[in-house]
Amino acid sequence: MIYSVSITKKGQMTLPKDIRDRLGIKVPGRVTIKLGPKDQLGIGRQVEIKDIKKIVGKPAGRDYLTEREKIIFPQALARYNAKSRRR
Repeated sequence: MIYSVSITKKGQMTLPKDIRDRLGIKVPGRVTIKLGPKDQLGIGRQVEIKDIKKIVGKPAGRDYLTEREKIIFPQALARYNAKSRRR
C-alpha cells in the first residue's frame, strides 16, 4: 500500500491509523525511522527495553554482582562498626 501524508511547517506528519495499528504503534508514542538506499524511508515501532528483555531472557551463569556483594558487604560493615566504636 502507498499512503500520501502531509508534513506541517514544524516538520510533523501524521501516520495513518492503518499503519499505526499494523505496526503496533501507540499514541502518543515514538517510532524509528531509517533512511535506506535510494532515499527510501523505513518506519517501525520503537522497541522498548522490556520487549528486549522478553526476547533475550535472563543471562545464563552466575550473578557476579551478588557474589561480590556477599564478600564485600560483611567486610565493609565490619570496618564501619570498627570506626564507629573509635569515636
